Amino acid sequence: MDYLTNEIVDLYRKLQQTGSSIDNFTKLAIFPTQVGQLYKQCENRMLVIGRCPNGWNHETYMNSEDSFLQYLHSSDSCSYIPNLTNSSFWRVTKRVWNELFSSSYNDNWRDSLAWTNLYRITPSVSGNPNNRLCKLQFEICKKLLELEIKQLNPTCILAITGWTGWVDWKENYTFADLFSDLTECKSEQINHTGSFNGIPVVFTNRPERKPETPWVNEVVEAFLNPK
Repeated sequence: MDYLTNEIVDLYRKLQQTGSSIDNFTKLAIFPTQVGQLYKQCENRMLVIGRCPNGWNHETYMNSEDSFLQYLHSSDSCSYIPNLTNSSFWRVTKRVWNELFSSSYNDNWRDSLAWTNLYRITPSVSGNPNNRLCKLQFEICKKLLELEIKQLNPTCILAITGWTGWVDWKENYTFADLFSDLTECKSEQINHTGSFNGIPVVFTNRPERKPETPWVNEVVEAFLNPK
């Protein structure tokens, strides 16, 4: 991945060191940001941000820095994105992409976006990181997110994260101050809009167990007609 500057690689190295110092580290995995093969050449570049990779069971060589860095440099495709019928996260993402970029839409939509998460060290089988694990990695993950957004230079950011407990957790553990022009939305689907160096950002609630069409429509409207 050519967006991997030395500073970004150093932060991933710190993540690897943090993860390998934790008891039962073999049950953890590190998520590296995924960049589609067509992303760089796309006129419209969407970055999708999730909370954490639930069940990221890829081998990430937590006990070997050299092997981990080799893995990191090879992680440059979103083609593994799971079966859409099983994931509301990816179903709504695909529909938002289609609505926003219909003129450039194609079956390779997976390879036309980038995907990252707020937290990168996660249980390898399933589940979210607990509070202790979040705190251990927070500072690294926050700086990593900031640098990766700058390097990836998306034209829009879709943060399917929720707000309370994730982006705006506590005063000392908040991702919110990375973003500007934050506006709270009185919407069932969208909780905040904002920007990152002029790039529009929409923070949504999670789509699970909700009607997906209203969710998609509100998100698309927020991007097309920001308030």
